[in-house]
Amino acid sequence: MHIKTRTAIASIMLVLVLSACQLGGGDNIVGRWEFGDRDFGIAYEFYEDGTGLMFTSLDPFYPMAGDFIYTYDPESGVLKVTTSLTETQDRTILFLITFVSKNEISVEQSGLSKPYTYIRKPLPELPGGARARIGGIMLGQSFTFIDAEKLEPGWEENYSDYVIVARTDIEITVGENAEEWLVNLQIEGEADTSVYVLRKGKGRWGVFQLIKND
Repeated sequence: MHIKTRTAIASIMLVLVLSACQLGGGDNIVGRWEFGDRDFGIAYEFYEDGTGLMFTSLDPFYPMAGDFIYTYDPESGVLKVTTSLTETQDRTILFLITFVSKNEISVEQSGLSKPYTYIRKPLPELPGGARARIGGIMLGQSFTFIDAEKLEPGWEENYSDYVIVARTDIEITVGENAEEWLVNLQIEGEADTSVYVLRKGKGRWGVFQLIKND
């Protein structure tokens, strides 16, 4: 066989193999995947550590988020999502994932005949649990998310002219090594931005408002 012919055949086979890999599963389920619209939608967020959150809304600050653990086999496309029903009972749901493209998947749930199409969206930097907490604090208020910054230990020194006011029942311990985020929100009808610190503790996120000491 002529060397050019062999090269052309090899190139075609490589394209077919890559296409099959893309359509028959995929190796990057990590991210945020949305189905539906603002009136009726669901969003799944898969994190690199094997945990995730499900929002029954496309609002990334929706106050109700269910947590789960998952395993995903990119070869078969089988996704196993396990949620805790009670302290002693779990529920595992099987999905078959087919990558239509890098940012679009067809999801078929075990026991249901109709597959659904989910679209990949950028995964927000602020953790999902923290966003859900902000959504709960802001219930009934319209607000715009400005930005978020992960805080390092000792951040309190830079905010000595602020008063820290707890908005949840999780206490903040100065100097303790814990995951903390600074969040700026613009609440509708207010001239100044509102500044919050979110701190993960006891499996939940505490919310603390920083109020400028006039």
